[in-house]
Parts: sequence; C-alpha cells; structure tokens
Amino acid sequence: MLTSSFADLTTLDPQAGLDDLEFMRDLAGDARVVAIGESTHYAHEFYLLRHRLTRFLVERLGFTAIAFESGFPEAFMTDEWIRGGPGELSGVQSAGLTYLFGECDEMGSMLAWLRELNMSRINKSQPHAGRRPVGFYGIDLPASCGSLQPALRAVHQYLALADPAQAIRLGRVEELAASYVSADPRCDAEVRRTMAAYCGRPRGERDELTGLLADLTARFDAVELQYRERTGDEAYDLAAQHVRVARQLDTWLRDNATAAAGEHAFFDINIRDASMAQTVRWILARQERLVILAHNLHIQRTPYGLSWLSEDGSASAASSLGHHLNRSLGDDYRVIGTTFGAGEVVGVDPGPEPDAAGWNVRDVVRRLGPADPDSIDGLLASARDTPGALDLRTLTQRDAALIGGSRPMRSLDHYIDVPVTAAYDALVHVPEVTLWHSPAMPVLLQ
Repeated sequence: MLTSSFADLTTLDPQAGLDDLEFMRDLAGDARVVAIGESTHYAHEFYLLRHRLTRFLVERLGFTAIAFESGFPEAFMTDEWIRGGPGELSGVQSAGLTYLFGECDEMGSMLAWLRELNMSRINKSQPHAGRRPVGFYGIDLPASCGSLQPALRAVHQYLALADPAQAIRLGRVEELAASYVSADPRCDAEVRRTMAAYCGRPRGERDELTGLLADLTARFDAVELQYRERTGDEAYDLAAQHVRVARQLDTWLRDNATAAAGEHAFFDINIRDASMAQTVRWILARQERLVILAHNLHIQRTPYGLSWLSEDGSASAASSLGHHLNRSLGDDYRVIGTTFGAGEVVGVDPGPEPDAAGWNVRDVVRRLGPADPDSIDGLLASARDTPGALDLRTLTQRDAALIGGSRPMRSLDHYIDVPVTAAYDALVHVPEVTLWHSPAMPVLLQ
C-alpha cells in the first residue's frame, strides 16, 4: 500500500471551480511545457480530466496554447474557429481533428470553452480583455497518418502565390499521394488499409514520391530568402512546416513498407514521435507556454516499445515525444500521466494475417476488471477509490523503493513496463473509465 499523500480531486467536471487543483501550481512551476496524458483514448473521464487541468493551466497560470495529438494541417481549422472564425462546432470536430478524437461531446465542450474564453479576451468590455487568445495546434502527422493530402493542399496554396510554376510541378506529387489515400482518413481502420495500399504500389512510384518530396524540401531551403520576400516570414514558415510533415509522413509509410518486406522489425523506430517533437519545437518558437494533450506513451520521458504489436513480440524501445523533449527542454518539461482501476476501453486485437503484415489490427471494446495488484494502476487503485494526483517527486522513501524501476502500467487494454518515476512527474488516478459520448463509435470499430 502506498503511503505518500495524494492531492484530492473533488470532481472531474470541467465547469467546476478549480481550487482543488492548486497542486498544479507547484507541479508546473515555471516550465514552458506541461504534458497531460491518458492511458487509453476515447475515455470519457480522461477527456474531462484533461479539460479541467488545461483550464487551470490556461486561466490561472497563463499558458498560451494547446497542442493536441492530432494532425498538424487539420488543426488550423480548429484554431481559427476558437478565435471566433466561421462555421459550426460539429464541422470543426469532424474536420479539425484526426483519429476521430474531436467527434464527441467532451471535446465539443472543450472547444466551446476555448472559443468563449478567446472571445472574452478579444472583447474590450470583458474582464480578461487584452490577454492573448489561446492557440490550438496539432502535433501529429496528417490525416491520422493516412494521407499526405492535407499538408500538400497547404503547400499548393502557398506556392500558388510564391512560385506558381512550382505549384504546377507539385501536381505529380499530389497525383502519387492520391494513389493510396483512404476513403475516410479519420478512421484507424481505413488508415490501416491505406498502409496496405501504399505497400501495394510499385516500388518505383514510392521511390519517385520520396524523391520529389526531397526535391521540394531542398527547394524551400534554397529559395527561402526569395520566398520570404514574396510572402513574408509567417507564411513561409508555415508552408515549410507543412512540407516537413508531408515528408515525415512519407518516411513513416516507407518505414512500414520496409518492415513489411522483412528488412527490420515493426515498431523498431519511432518516426511519428520524432516528427511530433520537431513540431512542438516549431510551436515553441511562437508560443510562450504550451499544454500538450496526448497518450501517456507519447509524453513519457523514457523510450517505449510496442512488443505486443510486433510480429515476434520483441520490438525494441524507441524514443518517445517526451524523450525528445526532455533532452531539449530539461526542467522546462513537466509530465503528468494517468492511471485507472477498471472500466470499458477501446483496445486493439493484434491477430495479424500472413498477407497483411504487422498493422493488421482492429479496434475492439473491452471491459477490464480491476488492475493487476503489482501494476502501477493497481498500486494507486489500492491506495484510493476517488480521483487523486500523486506527485512522484515527493514520494516517501518507502514508496520510492516500492515503485522504483519498471513496473507494468496500463496502456489501452494492455500493460507495458514503464520506469514510472523516470517517465513522469505526477500521476492522476481515476478509479473507473467509461467510453466517450460519441456517435462515431461505429466508424471507429468498423
């Protein structure tokens, strides 16, 4: 049984008062980045928790932007809307976030809060007038890793102004990228079919696309000064970042293709998290303080492996987003993970088929019983039956010895060994999780 003191969370309701979250003031300190995780996606309680913690960081500690585990190009639609832009919330939820993460009541409430907050900061008659509106960014690869097209559309629009002849030549890149695009890139099942379709394309086409993207990147570097003179620094920097994420997604797809061909193990390297870390650094050049909302695995300071998804069960650990950020930011990076005792979650069923390689998994809903007593989740569950936060920096000597080293920790519907005190600054425990409030579940589970 843990003996260290927990900070009690009186509620998970994002609309409630925030006084019980004052422990976050010391936890965040002067850090520029605070990352808040979730053990499993599509969980109602984790959406509420992260909304509430984000409210505290923004309203009381002055954080200026939110970075979400969602596609980089798509999030600019969300950012525009929360700053008072046109359109309906439902459209923003479906088109402005990837992996279906936006298509639930919980995320709708968070976006509505951000829009209301930003409007109060813009309106000179409101108490918070004059404060900087909160920005919203996606840090992940485009279209749930399923299509280069969102990034290429942004690049095409830029080149139409900066270099019209090059915009025409971009047509071949767009044609090749369209040859394997999924029907619905929001959906994991479709994205997996996209990866299979990509691997089914002739190697010569895949190599041509990679070469053209390399040429495009080189051109942006070589004519940077001319482009900046024609369009201004902000427009150039944004277009160049879209070029980078398009190329990074292409590299991610190539890595999957070479793994499918048996050239290396699946999940042996982590291109996606390296790309997210580069995007966070791009955001930090524009924002003072940033809240990152992503899965526990991505934000933890230590590398992680997905051996349970690899063909032979022995995928090595690779650098996470948090591993990269910890190296570059040090004490300017604080990490809050989550645990849960029991509940209904969306997990994955590995079951690879011989002709479908390591990505042939499907989403499933599972009801999980009490956590393994020896797991991190089980230890926290045995210590309390209400939500609470445990500061891992202030553990008693006994508890530090008890949870030191690696222990199993829930991730989706599995356990993954995590050196918890090295990976996180704090853990927030929720006794039970339930599925999000969303009509998109049939799409997710197709």
